[in-house]
Amino acid sequence: MLILTPTSFSVTSATASGAALDWARSGNGQQLTEHGTCAAALLPADDDVVLVLPPHAVSWHRATLPRIANARLRAVLDGVLEEHLLSDSADLHFALEPGGRAGQTVWVAACHKAWLKAWLQVLEDAGRPVSRIVPSIWPHLASARHPSAATVHWAHHQAGRPWLASASALGVVCTPLQPGSAGAAALVLPTPGDTETPDGDTQWLAEPAAAAEAEQLLGQRFELVALPAWLLRCAQSEWNLAQFDLSLSSTARRGQRLRQTLRQWRSAPAW
Repeated sequence: MLILTPTSFSVTSATASGAALDWARSGNGQQLTEHGTCAAALLPADDDVVLVLPPHAVSWHRATLPRIANARLRAVLDGVLEEHLLSDSADLHFALEPGGRAGQTVWVAACHKAWLKAWLQVLEDAGRPVSRIVPSIWPHLASARHPSAATVHWAHHQAGRPWLASASALGVVCTPLQPGSAGAAALVLPTPGDTETPDGDTQWLAEPAAAAEAEQLLGQRFELVALPAWLLRCAQSEWNLAQFDLSLSSTARRGQRLRQTLRQWRSAPAW
């Protein structure tokens, strides 16, 4: 598995084939084997490429979907989300939470379609076609597998600036790490220093380069998580934003399921 993310995020500038990507590689989907930063053409070859979208690349919206045929769902999302969007819905790519379908209240991920398609094309041209698209942080979903969803705060660098990305069952918020930055996150998420929330435990995680600044501003100890380990965490999630007009072919989906089954088998405790 090759997991990668753009080193810098901007939808205002064109995506260049020489733009840098941070990448990490895992043979079994559980442990890292190598990592680095390079242009798309210099990435290691791999049959399973996962693109991780930066926190700022994705907005999150809670929506109740009507009971309609799945083939009509994408067109209906325009009307359902119209009042919540800052951009024209025609310019956005939408994706539903894992297992989300018509007739449910679900989280909908939205991102700039042209920007995403440009990156997919860059990777396609470099011989690294993407098999899955995942967010780097997402609203936490209570499920049979995860009945108690944790609240996660992630201090990281984006485009040379330190940010705090925070996620819970109530949503996702990104806040610049500067004096007074804790206020915005507190609107959706717990106050710094809390150890538990109604949803479960609170995790305070940080890239090493952002940890000292985050701890000083928020008065909270952070656990260090290097970017390659964070990318692996994202790839292990159940999310896949390759939906609707960006859906993978049936052949690609079968290959993806086979690779996932093999990774799970190879990493089973019996081995």
